[in-house]
Amino acid sequence: MQPITEQIALKYRNAEQFGVMLGFDGFIDSVVRAVRQRDEEDRPRYFETMSEFGQYLIEKSGKNCSIELVEQTNKLGGNMPIMALALGRLGFPLTSIGALGNQEVRPQFSGLAEKPNEVIALMDPGLSTAIEFRDGKVMLADVSCLDSMNWSQLVQSIGKERLLALFDCNPLICLLNWSETKHATEIWKGFLDEIIPNARNASEKTIFIDLSDCSKKSVGDLRQAFSLMKAFKSHCKVGLGMNENELVTVGRKLLKQDGQDLENVARELYEYAGVDQLVVHLKDRAFAWSFEGFSQADSYAVEKPVILTGGGDHFNAGYCSGQLLGLGIEESLEVGNAVASYYVKSGTSPTPAQLIQHLSDFHNAD
Repeated sequence: MQPITEQIALKYRNAEQFGVMLGFDGFIDSVVRAVRQRDEEDRPRYFETMSEFGQYLIEKSGKNCSIELVEQTNKLGGNMPIMALALGRLGFPLTSIGALGNQEVRPQFSGLAEKPNEVIALMDPGLSTAIEFRDGKVMLADVSCLDSMNWSQLVQSIGKERLLALFDCNPLICLLNWSETKHATEIWKGFLDEIIPNARNASEKTIFIDLSDCSKKSVGDLRQAFSLMKAFKSHCKVGLGMNENELVTVGRKLLKQDGQDLENVARELYEYAGVDQLVVHLKDRAFAWSFEGFSQADSYAVEKPVILTGGGDHFNAGYCSGQLLGLGIEESLEVGNAVASYYVKSGTSPTPAQLIQHLSDFHNAD
């Protein structure tokens, strides 16, 4: 079998032939570290783990406390913008639709607008503070900006004919952050009722869905979302991406699963959803259930991550890029892991050349 680095080197030359439409969120992320204390020379010692931070808060219960936050970076955020940025760096032409600015695109999102990409900014972005630890992150976000994002607003701002044209000309449609977009279910119904029935070659399209953290969603909300996934499946190919928290949460709410056996929960959810692929990314590996059965690939260890916020979106971008270019599921999982680890290690999204070198370094190390 041809080495994966050679497969990618050949296939990513054709990335510009495969367009992607993504929507519909948008945030500006302030990525911070929480200071536990400062030493004699005024250097900060940060909370290293979420449990350390949580225990500190528990100890302060019933009292007041103040926690210093040190900003590490201020950048574009949200599932859609981060995934779009990663796909754009890999060479895919994009149409990004979302809360990217009112009247004009905010500077943080300017990287999405580089030619030949198109940005459709509908409203001001939300604001998010991401407190990062060595073992995870806590996102504190004001999502009220997305409350007015609905199907009527999309049609009024973009036009139904334009939405249909975008659907027709892009083989991959990414519907992201269902959980924080208040009217996402309505938007999905709009595509199902008014766009897909009039689309050319809908069966050749792939709709990739990322629910995002749905802990606050009701069982009824989730059942409705999964019902719509089945409706999408009757027209298009459908992929569903999840992290561990999302898988456990949905498995508990819809399947009454305890989340102890993640592979089994994912298999049952794959069958329940009726999608073509259910893809799960974890810290140590990624796996998928599909018509091919079970596939998995080990993650790349990063001892000293530069950034964690956006790692999952980069995995999704890498995985979807592999699928767009005709890689197998296992190879696409490996590309997803490689794109995510490159980003977490360096703080930037890889180009195809950087991705290939990263993969090569990993395989040579073995």
